[in-house]
Amino acid sequence: MRNPNAPAHHSEVATLARADLLIILTHVDGLLDEAGAVIPVVRDVDRAKKLVNGSKGAFSVGGMISKLGAVKMAVDAGIATVIVNGRRPDAIAAAVAGEEVGTRFLPRRRKVA
Repeated sequence: MRNPNAPAHHSEVATLARADLLIILTHVDGLLDEAGAVIPVVRDVDRAKKLVNGSKGAFSVGGMISKLGAVKMAVDAGIATVIVNGRRPDAIAAAVAGEEVGTRFLPRRRKVA
């Protein structure tokens, strides 16, 4: 069973847990520019959404648009988010270590509770 809302649920859990980092796994190396190169850092999710064409791979359910919606929720809650290729064995460790892997979305300042 595939859940097209999974990225949004992940953002909700990260927000409730007051996480420092959310890592979203996908089958591409991150958010790609018009030339197909990975964009390493994004500060404005709304601007980044304009790069996405809405197409999905053969095994995709929500595509990059749903992932960027989840990213927006997370960064607005003050949580840094990285979209990485889940097929790379080192991707999660690299993202946690702050290495340049995938696309890192910078958070807005955390609200004081």
